[in-house]
Amino acid sequence: MNGESVTGSRVYRVGVHLLIVLGIAATILVAIGIVILVKSGEWKFLACVAGGTALFFLLVQILRLEIGPSSFRYRNLSGSREVIFADVGRAYFEVIETSKAPQGVAVFYVDRRKGGRVKINLRTFSVAAAADLFTALESHGVQIEVPDQWAARRMADEIRAEQAKTRS
Repeated sequence: MNGESVTGSRVYRVGVHLLIVLGIAATILVAIGIVILVKSGEWKFLACVAGGTALFFLLVQILRLEIGPSSFRYRNLSGSREVIFADVGRAYFEVIETSKAPQGVAVFYVDRRKGGRVKINLRTFSVAAAADLFTALESHGVQIEVPDQWAARRMADEIRAEQAKTRS
């Protein structure tokens, strides 16, 4: 789900794992819709599921991480943000803990020197995309801060392992 643009940037789209999860959920819901259609002749549920599935797959295609020589662009459903590497003041993980995720969930942020931070959902993309982003940030002198919490260390270790694999 990635490619290279004419500007020398690497473009990453959603990871295969997300598409598989969406596909499995859609298959289950379509099967339920077919059962409802056969048993009661009611087609509205199946139509809603089919339309909703198409909409979800279209929305997922919006998500993109583009890493270039001097900047990266992150596009999600709420918009697109471009961050110039020279403007990055800090790159770090925060761990959000909730009752549903007591071990926490690692969230990656990039703070700009001129203000504002960009939250990047790294799990949306492949580990290779995250490794590429880390490599680009570090090549511009930005150190990735990882707190001593299991969720952040685990995610950072996965990304570091991918970086090592890419280098060899």
